Amino acid sequence: FVVQSDGADEKASHISVGRDDSLCRWLSRNERALRVQDIDVEPYLQSISAAQRQGLLTSRVQLLVPMKSKGTLTGILALGPKITPGDYSSSDIRMLTIVTSQAANIIENSRLYSQEMKRLEELENLSRLKSSLLRTVSHELKSPLTSIKASCDLLFTSGYTLEMGHQARLVHLLRNGVDRLERLVAESLDYAQMQSQQLELNLEQAGIAGVVMGVVE
Repeated sequence: FVVQSDGADEKASHISVGRDDSLCRWLSRNERALRVQDIDVEPYLQSISAAQRQGLLTSRVQLLVPMKSKGTLTGILALGPKITPGDYSSSDIRMLTIVTSQAANIIENSRLYSQEMKRLEELENLSRLKSSLLRTVSHELKSPLTSIKASCDLLFTSGYTLEMGHQARLVHLLRNGVDRLERLVAESLDYAQMQSQQLELNLEQAGIAGVVMGVVE
């Protein structure tokens, strides 16, 4: 824990309390506030480092109030001397304990709300990516289907009276369209396997000329 806000001077910013320090563990285990002068009489707190003691002394901290939410220490309220004469009374400490408990709950709820909003944003991004993927796949499927349908229409409307060269060209387009559909289906399955981390790569040599000719067609 480090100082986040200070209403007195900048010296308090030098205070830091590790989550595993004896002071932090004491505040985690106890529901009550700790008067700084009681540190010397609490056996468990004798292991506090000299730097922490000096930091508390320099910043004139007199009272440490644990901020807990659901039994977990989420912060520490450190108070300096009272403006009015006298030490902090029992009623002062009770009031401060209630206030810090409510503040800790508000901070924790804000943190949880921030996490939920982040998760919601991630889900919305995934939904947009899914919609974009579906649009891309639909577009990619439409191209070979259009080619196949056009070739079939030309064959049927001509009554197969086209010259052999034209018929061969249409059959070739049909075959290319079916091959492209097969590749799209295989790529979709590969994508699904990538998501489940079960994809196995089968590396092999490929001729660039054939790839270029396929793109040209």
